[in-house]
Amino acid sequence: MPLSLTLPIALRLASSLVFIIAVIVAGSLHRSVVMVPLLAGVATLVHWGASRMAPSPLSPLQGLSGPDPRPRMGSLVGARLLGGTLGYGIIFMITVFFSALFHETQLERALTRTDGAILLVATAIAAPLALYNAVSAARRSEAISNTLEGLFSQARSRADDESAFTVEGEVIDTDKPDS
Repeated sequence: MPLSLTLPIALRLASSLVFIIAVIVAGSLHRSVVMVPLLAGVATLVHWGASRMAPSPLSPLQGLSGPDPRPRMGSLVGARLLGGTLGYGIIFMITVFFSALFHETQLERALTRTDGAILLVATAIAAPLALYNAVSAARRSEAISNTLEGLFSQARSRADDESAFTVEGEVIDTDKPDS
């Protein structure tokens, strides 16, 4: 698979993996359960913000179509937040469970500076990855649309040339017996 296709996949996975690692760290350090929705919210905001800061690959299409081709962001952000909270909650519970197997576990009851540091470090690492991914996706889609536009213009110029579609010769029907 070419690098131009694997790079955005790797960047998206890396920016999401940063928050999964932050949930595992929070669970292993016996942080508060409130960290789960906080990390889910920050992850959702980072990815949503990166997609908003980057130029939209759909912007050339907005003049061609009637309604806005992008889905409503409110429902999409809410679904991502809910999915992230559930997924991170499961990872947090599994981490705390394995931690409890080896020593006594007691979760923090309030948020502390450690929780803020976990959130800040995860955001500082994931935000540039997500932003670069969104910007490079917009650039790639623009390059693809320019290539397609060039190919279509070449096809149109060939269609204007009458000799391009002239077939010389005789058409023989193979279903008709020779007489």
